[in-house]
Amino acid sequence: MIRGLVLRGSRNVFTLRAETGGELECRIKGKILKGVEGCHNPLAPGDHVLAEEDPARPGKGLIIALEERRNLLSRINQKGLDRRGTGASQLLAANVDLALCVATPASPPGGPASWTGSSSRRTPPASKP
Repeated sequence: MIRGLVLRGSRNVFTLRAETGGELECRIKGKILKGVEGCHNPLAPGDHVLAEEDPARPGKGLIIALEERRNLLSRINQKGLDRRGTGASQLLAANVDLALCVATPASPPGGPASWTGSSSRRTPPASKP
């Protein structure tokens, strides 16, 4: 039995950091993981799980259980909206110890379209004094 921390996941393939050291690529054993019904994605970074070696794929693992979460950061998944306008929650992070909120009092002049470069992560050009 391997106890691990979920680092990332995509399309039901999750990377775990094992307590014994190293990383292990895992899938969920079976179709549904108990305790995560009604969620768009069953696991989030920060989840603690139990896994076992996959006998069919050496060096890979199967997630068999999710340990209890202390807290959860999620949002409504807009892609999975039903007729009533409600959707399944999308898990973003679990067992969060610290969260930072960054805000500015006003938008930069011109907005992101006028910034140099193609990435919105870049800083806007300096304004003239």
